[in-house]
Amino acid sequence: MLNRVEAKTPVSRLAQIPNPPARKPHTPSHGINLRPDQKEVWVADGVYGYVYVYDVTSMPPKHVADVPLFKDPSEQPHPGWISFSLDGKYVYPDGGAVIDSKIKRVTTRIPTSEKLIEIDFRDGKPVKSDTAED
Repeated sequence: MLNRVEAKTPVSRLAQIPNPPARKPHTPSHGINLRPDQKEVWVADGVYGYVYVYDVTSMPPKHVADVPLFKDPSEQPHPGWISFSLDGKYVYPDGGAVIDSKIKRVTTRIPTSEKLIEIDFRDGKPVKSDTAED
C-alpha cells in the first residue's frame, strides 16, 4: 500500500438511502480505474451511486470531486465498474451515465452493458479501438 484514501459519501445521499443494499454489485476492484493520462483515479460507489475522483499526480492523492450518478433514489444505479474513452475525455460507469472527465459531471445517459467497445474512425475507416469486458 502506497497511500490510503477513504471516500466520504455526502450526508445528503446517506439521508436519501437510509437502508443501503447489503450486497455490492461487484468486487470493489472492478470499480476503480486510472484515467488514461494517469493523473486521476476514479472510484465507483456501488451502494450510494457516486463516483469519487482523486488527483494522483502527487502523494498522498488529493480528493478532487464527487460525481453523483442520480438525483432521485428511484433512479438509483449501482455502478460496479468504470471505463474511459480512449482519449480519456469521457467516463462510463455502468448504469448508463456518461461523465465528462474535465468538468466531472454527468452530461448524458446511454444504455450500457458490461461489454463495451470503442472504435475511432478517420475518413470512414477504423483507426483505433479498445474493448473492456467484465
